[in-house]
Amino acid sequence: LVITRKLKEAKQELRDAVVRDFSGGWNTLDDDLNLSSKFSRKLYNAGVFADGTVTVRGGTSLLADLNLFFSSPATIINVEYFSNAVVVVASNGDVLSVFADGTVDRIWDASIAAALPGAPAGWSATTFASFAEFNNDLIICNGVDKPLIVNTLLEVDYLQDLATTTNINTPIAKYVVACNRYLLIAGDPVNPYRIHISARDSSGTWYGDPDPNDATFIDVGSILNGASYIRGLGSFR
Repeated sequence: LVITRKLKEAKQELRDAVVRDFSGGWNTLDDDLNLSSKFSRKLYNAGVFADGTVTVRGGTSLLADLNLFFSSPATIINVEYFSNAVVVVASNGDVLSVFADGTVDRIWDASIAAALPGAPAGWSATTFASFAEFNNDLIICNGVDKPLIVNTLLEVDYLQDLATTTNINTPIAKYVVACNRYLLIAGDPVNPYRIHISARDSSGTWYGDPDPNDATFIDVGSILNGASYIRGLGSFR
């Protein structure tokens, strides 16, 4: 016994297809996965946002080579823009100013310090520097030496009480920040949990200097969780 059935005729059917291609120019409707593999986007000094739009890519250019201006071989520790110049702190304790035209001046070193009243020593070698602008001056701390003050003429001196012209009470610390009408310093190697607060409107008058003086300090060691010293300093309004 043979049982047969009629086979269903095959239908010729063409399904819809979409062919995408990229032959130059930007197409923000399609992402890179829909582009033909033989094309790719090539950019020079530009970057692409997630939505496909293009932005200029930031770059760098040589402003000045400081190797010839250090008093001894050194590297750059930190920089800050102040009074139309880039103020540079070097690892050997030098401080330099660099202007937009590439002009470089050494504004602090051992010889400049020795020419000040009392012939103090310059800054020693350092691996850290922080900056704060206060009353149109730039304050620099390194956690090893007494802080420096730079005026708008880029003249440098040790930060000191103007009434007594001494920095005996000026703290040594790593971190410095201006907050309202006060200058705050922390990272004291002798008192690592102490925040020093200057007298109001004065960067050089500190606790222990003669009156009028509202300078003070705060010890935060008893309220620190697990840490025995201050690791940074910031201001919040």
